[in-house]
Amino acid sequence: MRSKKKAGVSVMTKVNAHSVSEIIIEAGDLLLDFQKKLGELKVENKPNEGLVSNADKETEELLIKKLGDAFADSEFLAEEDSYARKEKKLRSNKLHWLIDPLDGTNNFLSGFDYFSISVATFFDGRVNHGWVYRPSTKEMFFAEHGIGSSYTVNGVDQGKIKISDVSLSSSMLTTGFCVEKGQEFDKEFEIFKSVMRKCRGVRRLGSAALDLCYSATGPWNGFWERGLSPWDVAAGALFVLESGGVVTNYQGEKFSPFDSSIVASSQSAHADFIKLIGKN
Repeated sequence: MRSKKKAGVSVMTKVNAHSVSEIIIEAGDLLLDFQKKLGELKVENKPNEGLVSNADKETEELLIKKLGDAFADSEFLAEEDSYARKEKKLRSNKLHWLIDPLDGTNNFLSGFDYFSISVATFFDGRVNHGWVYRPSTKEMFFAEHGIGSSYTVNGVDQGKIKISDVSLSSSMLTTGFCVEKGQEFDKEFEIFKSVMRKCRGVRRLGSAALDLCYSATGPWNGFWERGLSPWDVAAGALFVLESGGVVTNYQGEKFSPFDSSIVASSQSAHADFIKLIGKN
């Protein structure tokens, strides 16, 4: 799925994908430097949100500064800044950047390399561009609305991306659970058990952005979760959509990064997937 336009350039929002990728790779290098000195990090616990460290905060600051300098008059909805302001909605109709500087903080702090940076643009009521970068493996997943998706490893194009159109019973799925315990947590386990009985297997790895992207490239075939934020899902969901997959909320409605739930899968699996989740 390739654009006939000049590579990486959207006329509508004037965003050059290559320059954004370079900024994200720089942020990824900063995360890798931080991971070499985990014992020196300052780690805090955000109520109902999980852990955060100065690695998250300083990486976010770098992304906002560099993107703000490159794309004037942008606004930002970023995880750590938004948590501090208790703000998870857009404040204007300007070009917005939805940023998760470290998706998979628990993994990162444990020395497990399944973590990523997720960046997306939101303009005119939709997600227009999405980047998910895995610093440890140099994998970059990119998608542009209506244009297609691309996947590179250390800068090398891996070829056309097309999600495997497998049934639910043949799917290897990924998921996560909401942080808050209690009734909602129990409900998520009921959904987990129902899905587990009907698919090939389920894994829980701790980075929604990567789970979504690998649902398009493999080894996974789909993802579901409730309680995520826009910066967690915007880029990865666009990657699935532009790779030929389906993304909705738990009710089967059209995807929005501001929904409280997300289900992503192949065309063949999605109806059964939604029907199964909707029973719980």
